[in-house]
Amino acid sequence: RTHVADELLQRLDVDVRGYAAAWEHVRTPQLRTLQQEEVSECVQRALLGRPGSSLSGSKLEKALQRLSEIESKLLRLRAHDAAQTEQDIRKALSAANCEVVPSSTRAELGFALRQLAGEEARADFADVAVQLLSSSAVADLGQFNPHLNARRGSELLQLMAVVLLRTSRRAFLASAITAARDLRMGLLELHKLGDSPTKAQADRTRLDLQNKAAQLAEMLCTRRSIARVAPAEPGTPHPASPLSAAARGLSMGLQSPARAESEAAPTFLYDPRFLVFESISMLILREEQVDLVRYFVTRLSRGDRSEKRAVVSQLIMGAGKTTVILPLLALLLADGSQLIIQVVPATLLTFTRAVLRERFSSFVSKPIYTFAFDRATIPAPALVDKLRDAERSGGLVCSTPTAIKSFALAFVHLMHQLDYNLRRDLQRPEPRESGPSFMRMGAFFGRQNPTGDAGVASALHEQVKVCCEVMSILDCGVLMLDEVDLILHPLRSELNWPLGKRMPLDFTSEKHALGMRWELPLHLLDPLHYAGYGECVMQVTRSKRSEQLLQRIKCAVDRGCEERAMTRQPHLQLLEPRFYEENLRPLLALWLLLYIIKMGVTSLDEEEMRAWIEHGQPPSKGKAAALERDAWQVKLLNLSHDLLVTTLPFVLSKVNRVTYGLLSPEQIEAAQREHGHVPQSRRLLAVPFVGKDTPSLASEFSHPDVLISLTILAYSHEGLRDSDVRAVLGALHDEMHKQFGPYHARPALHTYIQWVEGAGARVRGMRQPAGATGRGMADGSSSGCDASLPSTPLSAPRLGTCPGAPYAVGGAGAGC
Repeated sequence: RTHVADELLQRLDVDVRGYAAAWEHVRTPQLRTLQQEEVSECVQRALLGRPGSSLSGSKLEKALQRLSEIESKLLRLRAHDAAQTEQDIRKALSAANCEVVPSSTRAELGFALRQLAGEEARADFADVAVQLLSSSAVADLGQFNPHLNARRGSELLQLMAVVLLRTSRRAFLASAITAARDLRMGLLELHKLGDSPTKAQADRTRLDLQNKAAQLAEMLCTRRSIARVAPAEPGTPHPASPLSAAARGLSMGLQSPARAESEAAPTFLYDPRFLVFESISMLILREEQVDLVRYFVTRLSRGDRSEKRAVVSQLIMGAGKTTVILPLLALLLADGSQLIIQVVPATLLTFTRAVLRERFSSFVSKPIYTFAFDRATIPAPALVDKLRDAERSGGLVCSTPTAIKSFALAFVHLMHQLDYNLRRDLQRPEPRESGPSFMRMGAFFGRQNPTGDAGVASALHEQVKVCCEVMSILDCGVLMLDEVDLILHPLRSELNWPLGKRMPLDFTSEKHALGMRWELPLHLLDPLHYAGYGECVMQVTRSKRSEQLLQRIKCAVDRGCEERAMTRQPHLQLLEPRFYEENLRPLLALWLLLYIIKMGVTSLDEEEMRAWIEHGQPPSKGKAAALERDAWQVKLLNLSHDLLVTTLPFVLSKVNRVTYGLLSPEQIEAAQREHGHVPQSRRLLAVPFVGKDTPSLASEFSHPDVLISLTILAYSHEGLRDSDVRAVLGALHDEMHKQFGPYHARPALHTYIQWVEGAGARVRGMRQPAGATGRGMADGSSSGCDASLPSTPLSAPRLGTCPGAPYAVGGAGAGC
């Protein structure tokens, strides 16, 4: 086992022990008449009895009777809550709107008449319920009814709290009634299993009934997590606002209306914001949800803003991250003093906005904004106004990781442009005032960068100013990340934002080293390709030394597979880096010397070059001074050392189509439909994968040598795609038209004939193999470019089937 496997097993052991310790003393509620054993017995008795037989006297009949009683009690409780809620709402609206009662004063009667005449505003249910969130609730209610004193206003708020409690319980009772009804119907339908059901059907029915029974038992045992009972403190004045009590650490609470007259009655401590959220969401908050939200709010409100740190929590699927936790945090934190931004993956943006608009579209209304930014967006003052409005109104801003990163990178890009212009202007000599006017005009128009204009510079300053204001707003706000593991993943949420001018890499465009940057890793991977597929790709001078090296490398790979340091499934892959360092790297260093010597590096002897590329040991000072005249040789040796020591073991440890691979035509088409454009670097080169056959959305490999090496391996494992073959043939066709001489003597035609013969086919009209002279075209053949292909298509040949290899060594040779 590898060290990765050992560490994984250790983490699993710690997690299992922690889970067992946490749940060792936890009791799971169960129905008395439908425990797990009793459900299994009911299913077994129903299976043994004949269809349609009587169930009287059995445990199944008792369970059905008990479920009917539970359902009827829940229905009566729900009907009672509905009637009581309507009655309490009428009382609350009557008190809020100064309804006429026998004890009304003349002033109250006059105010009531003005309300009937439409001269005074009347409060509805939403106007009164939302006051539970206000820190000046009684004063706000006084704007609807100036005759409402502090005592009656406090009683009105308590009455509204009871209404919201009953409202959320009614919604919960509806779910419990549905669960009880489903369980009862599932027990009644046991006879529909048939005379001889299979064991799988019986087990599936038993597990389904057990889960339904456990779910119903858990719902019946549900308790309010937002409130707790504490002994009342005599002589403590009643708080004027529920929110004021909650903000003071819940040191005092709202008394129950039924027990308001009793001094010894318990005090219910609760945060009315949780109560309002339960009412607008039609659910009962679980204890772990309430504790998590309180933990987040406590951490955010503790200490100085500069001392705040990020808080991360992990919840399983279905725990209510998007539908409960984030909207509740938004309700508590979006108070008009700070901006709340909720960042979600792009796939969840539409769903998240729908959830937030559903939660905050009733009597608690909050505007929902979307922060969208990309490379083409110009920072404008309207963006600042939008964020300021969201901050002042207590609204919520939804965004994606791409938009946030795009804004940050655009800000950095603008600052870079300003800095570049400033440094360039400081270094440019001032133009002389004397002299012909056309010389001064030439100095003006001779600027290399057009962004140095005064107008462009002013526009850049304005955009940077907007970005600074946006950053100041964001710095004082709260950023909530949903699916943080996905958002912060370096491959699943990466933004490709290239800047600056493209510069060619070394050994790519130089005349003396044209294409050496990719020929070097191709040569280094060639022995491993031979060990995996039995063929070579690069053209290396055939010699006894090269053949022995190939056989020794192949034997080392075979030994690594036997020792489980390497594997051939799904392809040749390195599992143990130490095996590579001790067994493969010395042999590959000797193989790399063949290419270096072929390229004309003669300033050092072989032992010195081997010590350099294998161990990074530079030569003596005298020979180092001689190398300074040929800088490209030093670069080549350093590049060879990096490839051999760092790049090659890294790329060999990756799995094709799992951690890297080529985009298939279907994936390229899907990306074009979604993003509109796929860069050429992603269409032709290897890209990172985030899973099996799942390429990353936009990320690319940043290291050029890693990218080149993985691309070579990807084409070697997957073969050429149809588009690749067509592009190569098109380029070869164009090259042939640029060459001179008879068609049958042009090098491009010889290359094409070699490809066809390497695929196992032949070119019609050829009297001899194409590699000889290129002559011998049969009489009567027009061009000689017709190929008679075998049954295997040429559209996806492997990289190793290219006939450019001068030999293919087979069998075991000396020196293994």
